[in-house]
Amino acid sequence: MLSFISCTTSHVKSDLSSSEISEAISSESFRFVATRAFPMDLTAVRMMDNFRPRGSSTQILNINNGSGFKLDKNNLDVDLPYFGTRYRAGRNPQSNGIRFKTKNFLIKRVGKSNKTIFEIVPKDAQRVDKMYLEVFNSGRAYLSISSNDRQPISYDGYITKRSAENQN
Repeated sequence: MLSFISCTTSHVKSDLSSSEISEAISSESFRFVATRAFPMDLTAVRMMDNFRPRGSSTQILNINNGSGFKLDKNNLDVDLPYFGTRYRAGRNPQSNGIRFKTKNFLIKRVGKSNKTIFEIVPKDAQRVDKMYLEVFNSGRAYLSISSNDRQPISYDGYITKRSAENQN
């Protein structure tokens, strides 16, 4: 008997049309919505197994609370959960996730045939060195974050329009 196991990510797709996706990418003004986290070390997943003795702990990694980031040419507002090993303990309970706002960042965009890659370097975020975002023509996106005080982490998700009240 032969069976196939699929390791695909969720099939949530962007609510944008292909022209709106192209416009958001070219204007560098959109919101990334994370749907799943991928810790780079299985230690975090093994620890989560202790909290869910029945069933898969990886269900914890599904994100459905609207976490992600908002980007425009002048602002970057990041609010993402973190699963993994931290090298320095924080006193602030809010420091458990990846949360910061900045106006001081560099962004580099490279277009390819089926996707656009953004390299975002926040200059005044204490814990984040670089963010790499791959946006596919369908609106699906994959975010990878490297940090100076914790293991890297990646997120699967999609892009959407920035909400009107957050565009100032």
